[in-house]
Amino acid sequence: MAGYGHILYADRNRETNITCVSDGFPLPSVHLQRLYSSEPNQWINIPLTAKLLNQEGAHQSWTFLYRLIESNSSTLRCSAFNGLNITAENNIFVVEASYPAKVHLNSQSSLSVRPGDTVNISCTADGNPAPDVYLQRKDTSDEWETLSLRPFEIQTYMNKTTRLAFQLHVNEVIAHQYRCIANNTSEMFVWSDDLILAYKKKGKEMYAKIGTPVTNLTHRTRYQLRVAMSTECQAWHPYVTG
Repeated sequence: MAGYGHILYADRNRETNITCVSDGFPLPSVHLQRLYSSEPNQWINIPLTAKLLNQEGAHQSWTFLYRLIESNSSTLRCSAFNGLNITAENNIFVVEASYPAKVHLNSQSSLSVRPGDTVNISCTADGNPAPDVYLQRKDTSDEWETLSLRPFEIQTYMNKTTRLAFQLHVNEVIAHQYRCIANNTSEMFVWSDDLILAYKKKGKEMYAKIGTPVTNLTHRTRYQLRVAMSTECQAWHPYVTG
């Protein structure tokens, strides 16, 4: 007989289907067993009724509706008995409580850069199962674009939190917004705060409208430029000519 999978992720608010397959004659009774945490290699039957899914001769498929109650994870296996011998599956699997992804930006909210600079953008993600994390950029049409950029550094901690660092090479004289986005389900995405990369020229940080090249500013257009007067004093000034 066999249990399927090594790790199953379960919503605490829902029952999870666990399938076992058995064969033998006489036809065996099938049980779902849980590893008793206080005793080594001590398995106990879970008081659940199996539902027969399919039968072809002595080959049977059973399903159990299991719910995590007392802990965040349970170590389980399938067991069968037909009066002649007891067979327990060696392929033990674990049911873990799932929780949605979270991600936040480790970098400051704005950075000054010049063309040719290399910028490291760091994000921390959490979730079970471990989420996929991507870097996004807001393009000239105000749409977020997912970049085909792999993290150059990944650190996973004991609490399953993961820190990822992306390396970005600045080639354009354009102010862009960046963020990290994560998901561990097929539909739900979450994202971090935004990071603004601003073009720096001759000691001044100039924040143009997102996606607009600074070189394209005309005397008829009003922008706000952030002027770095010193490390202690920064002010916003309207830029108007003509």
